[in-house]
Amino acid sequence: MKVAVIGGGISGLACVYRLAKAEAGINVTLFEANSYFGGHTNTVDVTLDGITHGVDTSFLVFNHRTYPNLVKLFEELDVWNSTSPPPRPICRSPYR
Repeated sequence: MKVAVIGGGISGLACVYRLAKAEAGINVTLFEANSYFGGHTNTVDVTLDGITHGVDTSFLVFNHRTYPNLVKLFEELDVWNSTSPPPRPICRSPYR
């Protein structure tokens, strides 16, 4: 069986991963328009004072309650993750 997955974001990558682990005979092709996989989940290198750091530009919100299946996938793949406090909105409008 041939299966096409459109989009190499986290959902598309998870589909390809699950299909590849499924029974033999599934030929999976992933189509992605960008030059990288991950969609919004992207890490860019930022160099400060000669030291390069990987900075995630990904999830605005990530928690175990909202994304239980993603958490399970991360655990299965041994992907390190960390939570942080939710962002606080800043309003600079004089009409507030």
